[in-house]
Amino acid sequence: PIAYARILPPGSSYNEVSIGRILTAPEVRGTGLGKELMTKALDKVRENYGQVPVHLGAQQYLVRFYEGFGFRAGEPFMEDGIPHVHMRLS
Repeated sequence: PIAYARILPPGSSYNEVSIGRILTAPEVRGTGLGKELMTKALDKVRENYGQVPVHLGAQQYLVRFYEGFGFRAGEPFMEDGIPHVHMRLS
């Protein structure tokens, strides 16, 4: 796969619906595919769950990317030795 995102129902990882394991292959980064992937993932969340809050755990360096979709940064945390930030879209 060159891009992947996983949508998890409420209660799986967080109390809210969550989007996780978001990735794009190195050879397609910077092409806009990541934005397209997030747009489609959020569309699927709305299609399956309606207008509900969405939670994700973002790597620190990607906070601005997710803020572009309306996510707001919350508490930082470490995962696998990598700085992350909890983010929520209301």
